[in-house]
Amino acid sequence: MDIKARPGWLIVVAGHTDSVGEEKANQLLSLKRAESVRDWMRDTGDVPDSCFAVQGYGESRPIATNDTPEGRALNRRVEISLVPQVDACRLPDQPSASSQDDGASLHNGE
Repeated sequence: MDIKARPGWLIVVAGHTDSVGEEKANQLLSLKRAESVRDWMRDTGDVPDSCFAVQGYGESRPIATNDTPEGRALNRRVEISLVPQVDACRLPDQPSASSQDDGASLHNGE
């Protein structure tokens, strides 16, 4: 697999679980699951940490029923998405966008 860093893009790695077990434990498990995928992507593709955001959602965002083994298996997952973000995934030899600005400022609404 050829994983490459893309300046200006954040790799969001989101972990999920089924509803078996305690909610707090599932939240931690989902975070650990996402961190494991992030670590593999980082190490396999030599992608810097600045390229990643890791989230753990626990059992809060099911995509299938938790009433069947098949549904629970679908809910135990990691989703990866690319999100455009200024200054995300800067490589060591690249200046930040903020150091190149022309006096204008950006605000992302947060």
